[in-house]
Amino acid sequence: DAAIHAIFHAYGDRGDQVLTTTPTFGYYTPCAQMQGMKILQLPYEGIKFEFPIEKISAALLEHKPKLLLICNPNNPTGTYLDLRQLSALESVIADIKGILIIDEAYANLVVGSWDAIPIAQNGNTVLLRSMTKDYSLTGILCLLFQEEQHLKPKCHEFYVTYFTNSQKVPPVFHHQNLQSLAAVHLGE
Repeated sequence: DAAIHAIFHAYGDRGDQVLTTTPTFGYYTPCAQMQGMKILQLPYEGIKFEFPIEKISAALLEHKPKLLLICNPNNPTGTYLDLRQLSALESVIADIKGILIIDEAYANLVVGSWDAIPIAQNGNTVLLRSMTKDYSLTGILCLLFQEEQHLKPKCHEFYVTYFTNSQKVPPVFHHQNLQSLAAVHLGE
């Protein structure tokens, strides 16, 4: 939740729009509201909760939101987008100069999951992961932000102060470090 909160503080301004789906993780809405953002929510389709990719793509072009927020797999529907679908959305959001946020808190619980780090390295994407879900490390909060130079202001400027042990650490991670971290994560 702290990373989500920091992202909205870093990139969301009063009057900006955020595009997402419904139903989805409940913390996105209050974070957008705290920033005074307008929330555009498109419903999943049918009884299988299929992702409305055509409607999302059309809404991106029509409304040009600042943020596109995708929970993948979605909480609570379990809908999971593949690399092709997310790459297509990343391309559209890049064309309108927006930011794609991929919340992968539950990705490691998906059979056949794939790694979104290549999408995140395109420069307009923020990738969220959860050490609690990935490694069963409850009680440990570690926020690692890999951001491109043009994504200003930086998330590390908005560290969460309501944790008694929170510290602001200068950014030290670059693409090489992120790739090394990914290699460790993937067991390479």
